[in-house]
Amino acid sequence: MEGRQNRKFIQALTLLEFLADPRDYRKFEDVKKIVARYVATTREEYARILERFLELTGKKDPTTQLFIGYHTRIIHIGERLDTIIPNPDNRRNVFEELDGHIRPIIDHMIAHSQLDFAEYLELRDKMRPFES
Repeated sequence: MEGRQNRKFIQALTLLEFLADPRDYRKFEDVKKIVARYVATTREEYARILERFLELTGKKDPTTQLFIGYHTRIIHIGERLDTIIPNPDNRRNVFEELDGHIRPIIDHMIAHSQLDFAEYLELRDKMRPFES
């Protein structure tokens, strides 16, 4: 069961990478900025989302220099999500949080599905009110 949750977590992050740029690889540093544009309604929320994605991916503890980001711990260190987040309700909250980032992107794409991809990217590039 828990191995399945690892896969679902990684698949959700991979889907975000794909939605950010289905034609090329982007570092998650860039992906999170694209994703945050769809969700944030204030500059503070935008910054909070960027920081949260760091926690979900590759954050390092500033004191110990150990990786504490979930993605890095699962993929590179071999930990399991149920070890990282032992409480089942908290794990569910993480998946709901990821869904809350995926769904607005897909809804936006559907709402603008009459555009070709280049036109859509132009529209998306205008979504910059909270970028630093």
